Amino acid sequence: MKKYLSFGYVTMLVLLGLIVVNSVYADSNNNGANNATSSTDSIVNISMSEPDKTSPVIDRHSDILGIEATSASGTPVTFEVLSTDDVDGILPADCAPHSGSLFGLGSTLVSCNKIDSNGNVAFSSKFHVEVVDKTAPVITLNGANPQLIIINSPYQELGATVTDNANAGLVATINASGVNVDALGDNYFVIYSATDSTGNTATTTRVVHVVEKPVVVVPPVVDPVVDPVAATSTSGDGAGNNNGTGDGNSSNNSDSSGNTGASLGSSLGSSGSARSSSGSSGSYLQGFESLFGGGVQGSVLGTSTEASSTSSSTCELFKSFLKRGGNNDGYDVVKLQRFLNQQLGLNIPLTGIFGSQTEKAVKAYQLKNSDSILAPWVKAGYMKNAVATGYFYKSTQYSANKVLCPSLVTADLLVK
Repeated sequence: MKKYLSFGYVTMLVLLGLIVVNSVYADSNNNGANNATSSTDSIVNISMSEPDKTSPVIDRHSDILGIEATSASGTPVTFEVLSTDDVDGILPADCAPHSGSLFGLGSTLVSCNKIDSNGNVAFSSKFHVEVVDKTAPVITLNGANPQLIIINSPYQELGATVTDNANAGLVATINASGVNVDALGDNYFVIYSATDSTGNTATTTRVVHVVEKPVVVVPPVVDPVVDPVAATSTSGDGAGNNNGTGDGNSSNNSDSSGNTGASLGSSLGSSGSARSSSGSSGSYLQGFESLFGGGVQGSVLGTSTEASSTSSSTCELFKSFLKRGGNNDGYDVVKLQRFLNQQLGLNIPLTGIFGSQTEKAVKAYQLKNSDSILAPWVKAGYMKNAVATGYFYKSTQYSANKVLCPSLVTADLLVK
């Protein structure tokens, strides 16, 4: 009888992915150890693979060009670069500078690398990011534009600030050589310019008006203007005559119908020769009263005084002819400028000087109210077309007074 496993050994052979296990058996006397034949006890299949020696491959990224600068410190630029590996799959590459970094003006080289999980290093990929500045600086004027300077006064520079998308601390260059403070003028210009580090240039202009010294006008003490509609009396002589003497005093007598035949005295600048009950207006209205439908007898632009129940009121009317270059009353000009600002939504300086701004505003008011200001002149043959004149006269003043004091305006109040 054989005794097994007194000693033994296993021979392992690795061949073509197979492990062959041979066993040689012997008894205690070592019988069979020399002549024993091996037998294959088992065959085990195992999977064997080569080590990962393949490097990742980084996608090639094209250059990023023409990115506009957004600040002096840099511009954020984003991008995506991927790598492909046979074991790790698709993963982001490691780039420097990384995506989202601030890139300064000019061209910056970006280098991308990748090492896979088995230590294989990819060939680096590189591209450029270009940041440019094609935006001009922005110049902001300090103070008023236009700027008003009193004639013969020193020029005072109001200054300007400069901002830029890629440069800090820029200062404007100022050229005020064209301003002559010793000569009146509406079209003097101060030129401001600024250039950034890449050569982008901006310019802007301030308009300067050299004007006369404003006349400080103390408003006169004006007697209340009595509404002619309510100023009736029982002392009329029946002929509509009034007793105005030309010295500013008047007594408002009425005719037997109660119609007013009175001069408004000094408060309207009357000469004392007011209209009679026949409806004739002063000599300065001859040939013009037809524009408003003939003589007006105590009416508010066609409304009978008899039909009106308006109570007496007080307001300040325009009474002088105003125009650019004329011998204007400064107080009336201020009043006109305030009126035009209110009616047209403007912001004319209240200087008391009838300059180009005031003239343009009067023209705008005339065109806005062309049907009542300009059309009557065309209809009467005084004008071929309804062209704004810029004169604050007759129909223009009449329109303004009607706005200010609608119940007081009659044809008598048209200025000479």
